Amino acid sequence: MSDIKPVDIVAKKLKSLEVDIGKMDDRYIYTSTGFCIEMEGAALFRLSHLGDVIAPFDDIDELCWFIKDNGG
Repeated sequence: MSDIKPVDIVAKKLKSLEVDIGKMDDRYIYTSTGFCIEMEGAALFRLSHLGDVIAPFDDIDELCWFIKDNGG
C-alpha cells in the first residue's frame, strides 16, 4: 500500500498546473484564489469556492483542471 496521501497527490498536480496553494493540511487544500478542496476519502474530493460548494469530484485531473480553468 502506498504511503502517499491524496492531499499530496492533489497538491502536486495543482503545482504542476501553476495553481498557487495558499494553505494545506492533511485534509484540506486552500488556493490563493478562494478554492477549497476537502479530501473525503482516497478518491473523493469536495470542491468549494469562497464557502459555496461547487461539486464532488472523483477524478484528480478533472478537479485540478476545473480549478485551473476557473481562475485557480
